[in-house]
Amino acid sequence: MNIIEIKFKQIDWINFSPRCLKAELNSFQVWYNCVKTHSNLNDRTPAEFFTNKKTKGKGIFISDWCGVLSGYYFPD
Repeated sequence: MNIIEIKFKQIDWINFSPRCLKAELNSFQVWYNCVKTHSNLNDRTPAEFFTNKKTKGKGIFISDWCGVLSGYYFPD
């Protein structure tokens, strides 16, 4: 079981509002597309791959879900 599956099992789904779920899914989507590098994309993020741009400059370290979603974000 990976760390993301563990996180979802810890959520109290009965008391979890749709608004909270949307915010958590948005956090995951941004992390997955803009922070997490993928080996199948030559260690680029999907955002870098689809725009055909490699990030430059100083990244901003982000951490969410108690450290489960973490990495460097490079704003344009």
